[in-house]
Amino acid sequence: MKKGFILSVVVCLSICSTVFSQTKMTSAQYLEQYKDFVNAVSSRKDISKNDFNSIDSVYENYTSQYKIYKSSMTTKQIEDYNELKSLYRKRIIKYRAERFGEKAENTSDSVSSGLGKGIGTAQKGLTRTGAAVGGFVKGIFKPKSDTKTEKK
Repeated sequence: MKKGFILSVVVCLSICSTVFSQTKMTSAQYLEQYKDFVNAVSSRKDISKNDFNSIDSVYENYTSQYKIYKSSMTTKQIEDYNELKSLYRKRIIKYRAERFGEKAENTSDSVSSGLGKGIGTAQKGLTRTGAAVGGFVKGIFKPKSDTKTEKK
């Protein structure tokens, strides 16, 4: 876990330093660095709140720089950028869904412990609601290749 965190911090810092140190970067170079950033974020299994804050600030910097490079990008580069943007957002939605599920469980734990043993059904209800919402959000973005429904 610590190795992954250190690696992600190093990747984010190196990307930030590269982005800010190059004043005359081409749109192709910008897109390549953005691609490396998005791939690093999307390949991470777990994101902590602190990691998310640093990742999001780097993303905001890339977004502001996109406005500069967009005019010099080809149609294909803009398509690639939008695809990468969607990939990043998909990973962030997954992070937020996981955090929502954790908050629902914490709420159910505090409700059941505060009111005693008779509120076990409230705990189950909140846990099921959190799981249902988390599953729904995950189901929306599940790749088509993972679904095993067959039409007869």
